[in-house]
Amino acid sequence: MKPTTFVQQQGESDCGVACLLSVIRFHGGDASLERLRELSGTSIQGTSLLGLQQAANAMRLNAEAFEVEDLEVFKNEATFPCILHVVIDEKLEHYVILTALPSGAGATDASGAIFDPANGFETWSEEKLLSVWKSKAVLMLNPSENFERVPQGNKKKIEWFKNIIREDTPMLVIAAVLGIVLAALGMATAIFSQKLLDEILPKHQTQRLWLGIGLLAILLLARAGIGYLRGFFLLRQSRDFNSRMMDDFYDKLLHLPKTFFDTRKTGEIITRLNDTRRIQAVISYLTGNVVIDVLVLLVSAVFIFTYSVSIGCVALLSVPLFGFLIWQYNDRIIKHQKAVMSQYASTESHFVDAITGISTIKANNKESLFSAVGKSYYQVFQQKSYELGTLGNRYGLWNEVLNASLLILILSLSAYIVLQKDIKIGEMMAIISIASGMIGSVGRLATTNIQLQEAKVAFERMYEFASIEPEINQNNIEIIQKLGGGKFADYPEFIFSLCREKPITEKCFAHNQER
Repeated sequence: MKPTTFVQQQGESDCGVACLLSVIRFHGGDASLERLRELSGTSIQGTSLLGLQQAANAMRLNAEAFEVEDLEVFKNEATFPCILHVVIDEKLEHYVILTALPSGAGATDASGAIFDPANGFETWSEEKLLSVWKSKAVLMLNPSENFERVPQGNKKKIEWFKNIIREDTPMLVIAAVLGIVLAALGMATAIFSQKLLDEILPKHQTQRLWLGIGLLAILLLARAGIGYLRGFFLLRQSRDFNSRMMDDFYDKLLHLPKTFFDTRKTGEIITRLNDTRRIQAVISYLTGNVVIDVLVLLVSAVFIFTYSVSIGCVALLSVPLFGFLIWQYNDRIIKHQKAVMSQYASTESHFVDAITGISTIKANNKESLFSAVGKSYYQVFQQKSYELGTLGNRYGLWNEVLNASLLILILSLSAYIVLQKDIKIGEMMAIISIASGMIGSVGRLATTNIQLQEAKVAFERMYEFASIEPEINQNNIEIIQKLGGGKFADYPEFIFSLCREKPITEKCFAHNQER
């Protein structure tokens, strides 16, 4: 399976429908998780293999569920990808996708054999597969002649996101421009230091010294003011974006059908509301930090090359080196990042549900049970956070080692060139200062994909809810109120039935009103 067809489960009960959607997309089709939840009868506890089979048939897949009795026969007749029912840690029922059979116990050549909606691609030996696949239940899936293949596009998601961020565009552009000005002013100190050491002090130019210090003071004060102004714009954008997104999302959430809330935990819904902050943080990061770091990289490289081509080449060496470093850690960081987000959602969901249902818990004398479960959830969350922090700490160590190595190399090369009298001491100090900022920018740019992946998960989680058809179409109500006048309250059942339908037109309403 291609990584682009993989669907991450967004809740504890979504593993089955996430597997099914992954297979649908593998064959060229598409659907939404909420639609598959509805078709499969997914509840808070999850779904059965029969429910997945019925949903697959509704999506025009030939689905056959059975229990494997002879593994060798299964190996010869199985078609991939297929969905397996497994039990994790002897207690957690789960669904995974089998994309290729392992070669045997301890096999390592079955790369990508398992597609876990909670953890992504994994390699399982036959021994591990059999240890968790106790039920031997499998769902074989193949597209029928009527299977609908659709382009795998994100047009609707992009349009939804554009509509949300459209009002923020002017403020984000202003913040980006101010960031560029800040980056340019940041080099003023390095350039002044070079002129000070190479020209002003050796020639005892007192008047030029005080003039330069005054100009530098003005530039630094201007930088502080511009930084304050940029921070003000970003804070306003953050406030307005979060408020607008929350209003839109919360309004749509309240208009969703009752069945939606019956199949979701309260805590899980609340965690989706908190995803707006992650999305906004990445928007600010992209329009601010990324733009500035790209500019710093380009301008710094030009400045260093004007001083020395050899030092410039060494400075640019940071790009492939940091690229290789993040390539080594990127997938692992993203995997742990998703695990932390998923476990955080599960933990918060459990605590919220336990507190809101405290009357039922006390009535059944289950305080000890829920206390133990809550502690277990939180311990797992802390362990996931610890693993992510440990991985990030290890990456940070190599990042600092690489940063220090490049600076030492640039310092050594610059000092050697100074001894050869090809550049002056002031120029060397300017090169070191500019190269330090340049290497830092490269290091931050290398981690941009990690930031994007976190926002992507949050965006997918929010869009999945926002794309569901509401129980009452608000636009229909406005049209009916506009054309119905005082008759709106006279036919509540008729009006309500119209409001539940797909978007109506004024002509359509007039025709129904005449009837």
